[in-house]
Amino acid sequence: MAKYRITGVWKNANNVITHYAFHTVGENSTSRAVKKSKQMLFHSLSALGIWL
Repeated sequence: MAKYRITGVWKNANNVITHYAFHTVGENSTSRAVKKSKQMLFHSLSALGIWL
């Protein structure tokens, strides 16, 4: 099973998280960060069977 990591966040002027820095973690490496909105992150994880 793949592993994933969130390493950062973007916030709007109201200090609300709007995007996440999302990485795929492999045996020997970690992918570069992909900026994902909350909606896209939750959609991606739920498609993989990961529920938050």
